[in-house]
Amino acid sequence: KLREAALRLPPRSVSSRTPGMLMEWLQDYEECCPGFRHQSPIYGLFPAGLYDAIYEPQWASAAKVLVDRRIKYGGGSTGW
Repeated sequence: KLREAALRLPPRSVSSRTPGMLMEWLQDYEECCPGFRHQSPIYGLFPAGLYDAIYEPQWASAAKVLVDRRIKYGGGSTGW
């Protein structure tokens, strides 16, 4: 059942509004709070390991853009 559910999840996407950034939502919304503290969009990279920075570096790069942007706007205190 878990594999079936995982196959129904939407694919990861990269933002066109903020080029190179891993998208948090299904639609490419304008961020109202770019420094928001949570980092849930990168959960698949870490800690879940659903994709790998070595074998899928484009997703690691997109996650880095997201994290760097959050930090730039004051969201560096995440508890991770």
